[in-house]
Amino acid sequence: MENKNSNSLMLLTGVIAGAATVYFLKSPTGRKVIDLLLEKGEQLKEEIADQAEAIIDKSKEKVEVVKDTGNELLEKAEVQVSQAKAKISKTAEESQSDFEAGIKKAANNLKNA
Repeated sequence: MENKNSNSLMLLTGVIAGAATVYFLKSPTGRKVIDLLLEKGEQLKEEIADQAEAIIDKSKEKVEVVKDTGNELLEKAEVQVSQAKAKISKTAEESQSDFEAGIKKAANNLKNA
């Protein structure tokens, strides 16, 4: 029974608080409070939108920097690969020439022997 009274008391308190809130919000002072809250809410929304836009712009700038850095590194890597390829080709050609010269020398030594 005590629990039922407690629930009824909470319900009655909620109804009274709700009625008092509605009465206050319908009054001129309450309307001013609502207008102020709406105005502040709009200002806050605009500030958040501006900050979000600034963050997006900074993010785009950082992405461009990373992209440019990546492109520079890729170009350097391509140059290094090209240089390595040229060195390997030159070494292979020199080795082949040395090998062919060695075969000719061996063939001449066999003919002279």
